Amino acid sequence: MTGYQESLTDPSYAGQVLCFSYPLIGNYGISANAFESTSVHPRAVVMREGCISPNHFESQKTVSQFLEENGVPAVSGVDTRSIVLKVRNAGVMGCCVREVANA
Repeated sequence: MTGYQESLTDPSYAGQVLCFSYPLIGNYGISANAFESTSVHPRAVVMREGCISPNHFESQKTVSQFLEENGVPAVSGVDTRSIVLKVRNAGVMGCCVREVANA
């Protein structure tokens, strides 16, 4: 088990959609000291809730800012625990994350 910043910069997630099962992502922000590599590797990120005001003395930006700067789309407000249960039962599945215009 590792933190969200380490997971985002872990090369083993290259090209995948990373789904976080923990309900709040980003509470300690992004710092210069927790990178596994120099870039973000997942193709997209799915989370229940992204923290908009991190609280840590080393925090330099929010997870949303970090993902946007690196061109990685993210979606929140998703029941990620349900997705994790489905993946555990069925195995790896294909998926996509796409932007939908407001109706």
